[in-house]
Amino acid sequence: MSNFTFQDYMTAVQAVILFLGLGLTVWTLRSQKKDAKNLATLNLIIHQRNDSKFNDASNLLTELIKNKNTYSDLSSYLNDSKSEEAEAILTVLNFREFVSVGINNGIIDEKTYKNAFCSVFVRDWNNLENTIKALRKSNNNKNTLFQDFEVLAKKWIKQPLKVKVK
Repeated sequence: MSNFTFQDYMTAVQAVILFLGLGLTVWTLRSQKKDAKNLATLNLIIHQRNDSKFNDASNLLTELIKNKNTYSDLSSYLNDSKSEEAEAILTVLNFREFVSVGINNGIIDEKTYKNAFCSVFVRDWNNLENTIKALRKSNNNKNTLFQDFEVLAKKWIKQPLKVKVK
């Protein structure tokens, strides 16, 4: 026969309950973190779609690019930091960097945001890459300017959205 006493069985049951409780706690925390990340991402998408300042800046940036005969960069517009063009360029760059930092640090869900804005995001990188390089050069080769935007854009260029098959 077994030498286990009632107290030994109760200790074993308590240990099992404790480990199940810890497992459930870990699962709950991970689930809440994922839910919070998804909610933050959806709030960001809604904000971006409704942000008239950002949308106006993005539209002006598109016009600047269309009207530039010999496109190399738009940094000449930044000479007058109070101009509408300079504010538009910096608004778009700062917003793209903000989103990129969030995604690169795991605060914003990359898959959801990429599905919503990949083509526009990559388009902005392609249109602003030379401008960013000129900004870095004029700021003593400060390569950290908009570095998260660069990292994420290059990643998405290498790993574009895939066509969803029905």
